[in-house]
Amino acid sequence: MDGNVSIFGDAERLAPGKVKPIRKLKSPHWQHFTIKTLEDGSLRAFCKYCTKSLTCGPKAGTSHIARHARNCRKLLTSSGGSDGPSHVPRPMKNREKLQWKRKTQKPLPIVPSFCGSISGGNFVLDESVCRLELAKMFILHELPFKIVEHEGFRRFRDAIAGDCKTLYEMGKMDLKEALKSCERISLATSMWTSDQNLGYMCLTAHYIDDGWRIHKKMLTFCVVKTPHDGITKAGIVAKSLAQWDIDRKISSITCDNSSLNDAMYDSVKANLLENKALPPIGHLYHVRCCAHILNEIVRYALEVLHDVVGNIRERVRYVKSAASREEIFDEAVGQMGLPKKKSLSLDVAGRWDTTYLMLDSAIYYKKVFLVLGQWDNEYTLASTAEEWKEAEFLCKFLKICYNAANVLSTTRGSTSNMCLHEICAIHNFLHQEIDFSETTVHDMLRVMQAKFDEYWGESTLLYAISTVLDPRFKMLFLKYAFEQIYGLDYAPYVDEVSRTIYAIFYEYKDQSAQSEANKHGHESKEGETGEDEDMNEETEVFVGYNQFLSQQSLKEAKSDLDRYLGESVVPLNQKSFDVLKWWHDNSLVYPVLSKMARTYLSIPASTVLSEAAFSTSGTGLDRFRSRLSPDVIEALVCSQDWLRDEYTEGGFLLLLLLLPLLPLTISFLAVPDDPPAL
Repeated sequence: MDGNVSIFGDAERLAPGKVKPIRKLKSPHWQHFTIKTLEDGSLRAFCKYCTKSLTCGPKAGTSHIARHARNCRKLLTSSGGSDGPSHVPRPMKNREKLQWKRKTQKPLPIVPSFCGSISGGNFVLDESVCRLELAKMFILHELPFKIVEHEGFRRFRDAIAGDCKTLYEMGKMDLKEALKSCERISLATSMWTSDQNLGYMCLTAHYIDDGWRIHKKMLTFCVVKTPHDGITKAGIVAKSLAQWDIDRKISSITCDNSSLNDAMYDSVKANLLENKALPPIGHLYHVRCCAHILNEIVRYALEVLHDVVGNIRERVRYVKSAASREEIFDEAVGQMGLPKKKSLSLDVAGRWDTTYLMLDSAIYYKKVFLVLGQWDNEYTLASTAEEWKEAEFLCKFLKICYNAANVLSTTRGSTSNMCLHEICAIHNFLHQEIDFSETTVHDMLRVMQAKFDEYWGESTLLYAISTVLDPRFKMLFLKYAFEQIYGLDYAPYVDEVSRTIYAIFYEYKDQSAQSEANKHGHESKEGETGEDEDMNEETEVFVGYNQFLSQQSLKEAKSDLDRYLGESVVPLNQKSFDVLKWWHDNSLVYPVLSKMARTYLSIPASTVLSEAAFSTSGTGLDRFRSRLSPDVIEALVCSQDWLRDEYTEGGFLLLLLLLPLLPLTISFLAVPDDPPAL
C-alpha cells in the first residue's frame, strides 16, 4: 500500500463547504494492512497476513496497528522467521552495548566475570553481562532451552547455547588459574549412564586453597567408549590430567569398589611412574568410596530382610491410604498414651534413607500396630514378636549408616578425618553379640562383616593419618578406636601409623628445607657482582656446607609434629569447631605440618553428594539431556557444578537446596518422543 494514501477515502465524503487537508500515512506499519470502507461508512484496517480487522480513522491512532505488526505470527513467519520484519525495531540486535543511565547520577559500570552479579542502584547495563547472567540462569535452574520458544522470549533462542559454552570456557580458565597454586590435589571418579546406554565418566578435583577453603570442582564429564575397562578409564584420567596440567600434583584417587577401578588405579599409577610425574613426597592413595560401600552393605541387608520390611510397609500403607484410617490410628495413639512425636511415612523405591525413616516411625508406634485391630475392624495384618525384633535390629543398623552417609558425603568440609569415627561405630554394631532364634540374621551379619572388613583393611592407614591431623583426636582417639576394633592387640597397629606419619612428615620437612635453601641460593647468586672467579669453587663448598648445617639444625630441633602431638586435644564440646579454620589460624605455628594437613584433609571419603549417598541405583542422565552432543553435555554439567560452588561460597545456600544434582532432570531441548541422536 502506498504510504501517501489517505485514510479518509475520497474527498467527496467530506462535508460540503469544508476544505480539510488529507492526512498522509506515515507509519511504515501501514504497508501490512489494507484499508476498506464498510457499508455503514466506517473504515477498517485488515491485516494482509492474518486478515484480522482493526479500527482506523483520523482519531484511532496507530499504536494498535504497530503492536499487531510486531506480534502477528503469520507476518513474522512470512517476513523471514523469528527475526520479524526488517523495519521492526529489535533492541540489542547487532549492537555491542546497550546503556541505560540515570540523568542525575553517575552510572556504575559492571565488570563481566564467571560468577559475577549485578548490584542495585545506578549502573550501566552491559549486553554481554546480561547475556551471561541469562546463561547462568539456564544452567543453575536447569531450565529447558524450549522456554525460548515462547513468544516473549523467542529472540534469545540462538544466543543461549553459545553463551552457555562461553560461560564454560570462562570457568575453565578461572579454574586452571586456581589449580596452579595447589600443591596437592585429590581426584574422585564416578560413572553415569544415559537412556541411550552410553557410559559417562565424571572426574572431580578436591583441594584446599591458600585460605583453607575446601573446593570440589568437576574437571571432566565425557563419554566412555567401549569397552568400559580399567585401561580405557585410565586413558581418560591421564588425558584430563594433562589438559589441566595437574599430573604432578595428584595425592589420591577415590572411586567405587569395583575391580575395573582397581585396574584403572594401577594403570594411572604406572603411567605417572613412567613419566616421573608422581609427587616426590607422600603416596598415591587408592580410596574406596564410603557411600558405595555403605550402599552395598545396606542393599544386602534389605534383600535378606525383604519380607520384614515389606510387612511393615503394608501396615504403614494401610494407615496412610485413607483419612478415616489415619483418624482411627491417631485415636488409638492417644488412648494408649503415646506422644505423637513422629509421623508415619512410606519409603521411596531406591532410597534406603526413606526406608530407615519408615521403619523408625513404625517401630515407635509398634504397640499401636499390635492392637490396632481393636479400633479398626478392617485391619487384619498380623505380626510376630520376632518380626518386630528383626525390624528393630535393621532400623538400628540403618540409623548408623544414615548418620555416617550424612557425615562422609558432605562437600562443605573435610571428610577423611571423620571416617575412623564412623567406621568404628559400624564395626562395633556388626561385631556385637546378637540373640535371634533364626539363623537368618546371624548369616547376614557374617556376610556384612566380611564386606566391611575388606573395605576397612584397605583404608586404615589413610583415615588414621587424617584422624591424627584433627586437633580434636590426634593419637588419643586413634588408640581408643583401634582398641575397639583390634582388641588388646591394638598397640602394633598404632605404632605402624605413628611410624608412617613421622616418615611422611620428614619428607615434607626435607622438601621445605630444600625449597628454602634453593631460595636463599638464588638470592645470593643475584647479589654476587664483581666477585673473584678464583673463589667460585670455595663458595660452592660453603653453600653446600650451609645447607647441611641448616638441615641438621632442623632435625635436632623439636619438630612441628612433636609439638602438635604434645599439646592437649581440642575439647569435643565445641559444636561449631571447624578443622580447616583451626589449621588456617595455626598454619604459622606448624608451617610444615600444615602443608601435610592440606593434603590429607582434602581427600574425599565419597564420590557422591549427600543427597545421592542413599540411592541404591546408579547416577544417570535424563532422556532430554542424553540427546545433547557430548561436548554440550560436558559444558552444561561442569558449568553448573562450578556455578553452584561459587554461589554457595557467596552465601546463596537456598540456591543449593533448590538445585539437586542427582538425579539430573534438566530438559534442555524440546524433542519428540523418538528424536534423532545428536
